[in-house]
Amino acid sequence: TCRYDLPFCWSNNDEMSVYYNEVIQRMLSTGQLNLVANNKADKDYFKLGVGNDIDVVPSICDYTNAHHCQNNKYFYWYSLDVLPPNNSLIKSRLGAFDWDELTSYKAVIHVPYEISTMSLCEQYTAGIPLILPTKEFLKKLWINGAKWQSISAYWTKGLPKRYIKASDMDFWIDRADFYDPNNMPFIYYFDSWGDLNEMISSFKDIYLDHRLDFIKTKKKIVTEFWCSKIEQQL
Repeated sequence: TCRYDLPFCWSNNDEMSVYYNEVIQRMLSTGQLNLVANNKADKDYFKLGVGNDIDVVPSICDYTNAHHCQNNKYFYWYSLDVLPPNNSLIKSRLGAFDWDELTSYKAVIHVPYEISTMSLCEQYTAGIPLILPTKEFLKKLWINGAKWQSISAYWTKGLPKRYIKASDMDFWIDRADFYDPNNMPFIYYFDSWGDLNEMISSFKDIYLDHRLDFIKTKKKIVTEFWCSKIEQQL
């Protein structure tokens, strides 16, 4: 996710980061600023720094106008930093993709490098079945060298004390969009490469109707939230 305290975390300028947090807190208290996070991790990271609670409103990302229309038997391996298991049904991503191609696959497989990404939001809203590691398996992959950047890509010289809680990998995994049943339910999970191979050998999108109904409801809730938020500011 994109830390609210850029660029001071990038430069490890804690003095400016503290000042920045004080300014934000003051503007929130006077009503000059109204903040919303699009995921639970950003909300809680923000509270560690500033001390204030803010609303969480998930991203919709329906600007792609894409819709799942599976017409082939293959699964799309989206992650560039982790090699897929050897399986003839898996087609690896080689770089940029075309939405018409992406939506033609049975499902898209991710090994996330981050707990909230626009690509996952876009694909979820397009109705594409998503297949991801379980919490336990993702943590194992990250520990064993798979790319993750929830915090280390920002505070490169160590976290200030107020953010120490966020140095725990579980802090991020427990707040990931794709493990949140109120944000992205009806995702498929595998807990080993063998489990993934077995899953795709007999894959059926049993969550299809539930997922599409949820997406409609989610769009309605998010739209109503923003309409209400804007009216409050007028």
